[in-house]
Amino acid sequence: MQKGCQVVTGSTALNWIVSRNTEILVGEKILDENGEDASEWKKMDGVSDLSRNETTAVCYIATIEKT
Repeated sequence: MQKGCQVVTGSTALNWIVSRNTEILVGEKILDENGEDASEWKKMDGVSDLSRNETTAVCYIATIEKT
């Protein structure tokens, strides 16, 4: 996911909310000959259980406001 607002599927949103190992893409997205991700990723600084709780709250609020 890139910085800013995103429209994603429910499964992508759920995976992001519960992730303890959020990573960011370094450079461009690269796919190998089999279509697998061969990009370079690094762990996002500042991700913790507390920040994950904040992310969960933001997603819940956005979902409630959208319904």
